[in-house]
Amino acid sequence: MFKEAMTSMNLDIKKMPLGKLSKQQIAKGFEALEEIEAAIKRGERNKLEELFTIIPHNFGRNRPPVISDDYVLQGKKEMLLVLADIEVAQSLKAESEKAKEEMKDMVPHPVDQNYQSLKCKLSLMDKKSKEFKITEKYLNATGRKGLTLVDVWEVERDTEAERFMENDALENRKLLWHGTNVAVVAIFDPSEEVFIEFDGKKVAVPRGKAIKQQQYQGSSFFNIGPRGRLPLWRTEECVSV
Repeated sequence: MFKEAMTSMNLDIKKMPLGKLSKQQIAKGFEALEEIEAAIKRGERNKLEELFTIIPHNFGRNRPPVISDDYVLQGKKEMLLVLADIEVAQSLKAESEKAKEEMKDMVPHPVDQNYQSLKCKLSLMDKKSKEFKITEKYLNATGRKGLTLVDVWEVERDTEAERFMENDALENRKLLWHGTNVAVVAIFDPSEEVFIEFDGKKVAVPRGKAIKQQQYQGSSFFNIGPRGRLPLWRTEECVSV
C-alpha cells in the first residue's frame, strides 16, 4: 500500500525504501521547498531542482519537472506530508514488531510452560546407540508380534539420578516395561510408590506418598512387552523382595 502511494508520486522506492524514511530527510525536504519558494519569488532558477537530490524521484525516461509555480510547489508539499505520515506508520509498525519479539522472549509458549512444569529432561535416543539396540531386542523378544520400534525417548526427571544413587549398592536390577495412558503421565509424583510385577509377583518399592488420582496409587512394571498401544516406558528398577 505504502509502496504504491510512493510510486504514484514518482518517488524512487529503490533509493528511498520504506525502512529508510526518516524525519530528518523529510524536514530537509520542507527546507528545500522553502528555499525553492523564495527563489521563485525572486525570479531565480538555480535551486528549483534541489528537492530531487534530497527526496529521490523516479521519472523513468522523462526529464524531472521544474518546480516553477505555486501549483507544483503545493503538490510537493502535500507529497512530503504524505511521506511524513508513512514514516510515522512505519515507525509504529517497527515498534510493534519489536515489542512482539520481546514478548516472545519474555513469555514462553504455553506448550513450553506445560513441559517445564513436568521438570524433566526429554531427549531422542540415537538409533545406533547400545541402549536403543537393547530396547529393540527386548521389545522383539517380549512384545506381541508385528510391533516396530520407531523412536525411543529418554526421560530424566529432576533429582531422579540422585534418588537412584541411593540404591546404587543393590545389584538386583531389572529392565522392566511400564505402559499407561498419556493423560495420566503428568499426575505421577517424583516421590510416588512403585509396584513392580515380576514373574507373577507384585513387589512394592516405597518411594514416599503416592498421588491418588483416577484410582492410580502407584506404577506397575512388567518384564513382558506391550500388548496394546499405550505409551510405553522401558525402565531400570531395583527389585528387593
